[in-house]
Amino acid sequence: MRIAVYDEIQEDANIMKVQIKKALESLNADRENVIDIYSSAFAMLDYINIHKVKYDLYVIALNNEYGKGLELSMKINDEQRDAKIAFSTDHHESYLKCLENIIAIRPYSLILKPVEYDKVLKMIKNVINIMREENEDSIILKNKDGIYTVENSEITYMESQGRYLIVNREEKEPIRVISTFEKIEKQLNDDFVKCHRCYYVNCRKISRFNKKMIELANDITIPVSGSNYKNVYNRFVEIFGRGRLKHGE
Repeated sequence: MRIAVYDEIQEDANIMKVQIKKALESLNADRENVIDIYSSAFAMLDYINIHKVKYDLYVIALNNEYGKGLELSMKINDEQRDAKIAFSTDHHESYLKCLENIIAIRPYSLILKPVEYDKVLKMIKNVINIMREENEDSIILKNKDGIYTVENSEITYMESQGRYLIVNREEKEPIRVISTFEKIEKQLNDDFVKCHRCYYVNCRKISRFNKKMIELANDITIPVSGSNYKNVYNRFVEIFGRGRLKHGE
């Protein structure tokens, strides 16, 4: 999860970062977490635009000079229509003066300072749940070329090669990432099953299988280990029923 914290008060920004990190750790968030701090709205926008960065959550402070934080939020909201924005503020007057604009942005949370851990935890829980719903049938992959959102239905099989994971897709180039099955499998739906210590297969892509191999489209074959054959068989039957089993089983 990647989070941006904007607050021109450096001490407050650091406190928010510590609380967010604590909340993520308590929730056992399994993704790589990055929390970037900005004390300049211009520097934050410049970095986002130059590097084409899209954060999962923007936590923006509305202090006495609330206009800076509000203007920053409005620019982010204009450029990233699905941006998730939360506000922090040092007193009620700051957000009451710009309540109409805040409502238009539809923030996911508004936290009063001094920042309380319970409120930060609630905010992070809410955002994580929303992200899971949005990506319910997709996985998120990241490598040097960028961040990919890949639907489960696109994936034919995945192969582990040392520290790398190769995600193979129908009629598209494979995606190579530094990862493990353990990190990815929580994002997969029930169509996937481990067929070998180095392979996961999408059962809906299987043309034929037996106790030694699985055949996919375009004459692609991948191995099945003896210890995993029964899992493949049972998952295939759960999805298609016995009528779809091939003679090669």
